[in-house]
Amino acid sequence: MKLKKESSVLVIGQHLVSRTEAIRDYLLEKSYRPYVVSLASVFIDKKENYLLYYRDASSKKGCVLRHNILKRIKTRQIIVIATFLFYIWDIMCALIIFRRRFELYIGISHFFGLSGIFLKSLGICKKSIYYAIDYYLPPQGCGIFDAALVRISNFADKMAVIYSDEVWDISSRIADGRLKFSGIGKEFYAHKNRIVPLGY
Repeated sequence: MKLKKESSVLVIGQHLVSRTEAIRDYLLEKSYRPYVVSLASVFIDKKENYLLYYRDASSKKGCVLRHNILKRIKTRQIIVIATFLFYIWDIMCALIIFRRRFELYIGISHFFGLSGIFLKSLGICKKSIYYAIDYYLPPQGCGIFDAALVRISNFADKMAVIYSDEVWDISSRIADGRLKFSGIGKEFYAHKNRIVPLGY
C-alpha cells in the first residue's frame, strides 16, 4: 500500500506488550505522520492508558488517562470487560482530540483490527490494515469465561481478515491456525496478506 510522504496514519495497539512502538518508529523513519493511541494491556497490573500523538521523531505530546476504578475491582472477569469498554471510550476520546481523517489505519491485534473496520465505515480512515500478532488455540480445560474470550478473539480475527484492506501476520503460523480452527484458507486473503515480523 503506497502512501505519500507526510500522510496521516492512525495506529492503535497496546502499550509496550504489543508491536505499537515498532510500527510507530517505522512510520516516523519513513516520514509519515503517525497518530498513535497506545493503550494498557488488559492482562497487566498497571492500568494506565496512553494517548500519544507523534508529529515527527523529535516532537511528541501526549496525555495519560488513568482509570483508578480498575485498581479497586477484584474480579478478573469484570476487569477484562471494563478494560475493553475503556478501550472503546479512549479511542473515541482520541478521535475527538485528533479531529481529522486519516489516509491509513493500522490496528494491532484482534480487537483493534476489528475497530478499523468500523472506523473505515464511518469515513474516519480511507484504508485499514489488520496486524495480527497472536492467534489463540481453542481452549481446553479452562473456565467458561476464558473459553468465551478466546472464541470472541478468534471471531474478531476472522472478521478483521475478511474486511480489512490488508492483513499483516507476524508469523506464517498464524495462517495455519486460521485454516485449522476458523476455516479460512490462505488463498482467501493471500492477495492482501504479508508476513511482517517486526520486533521492538
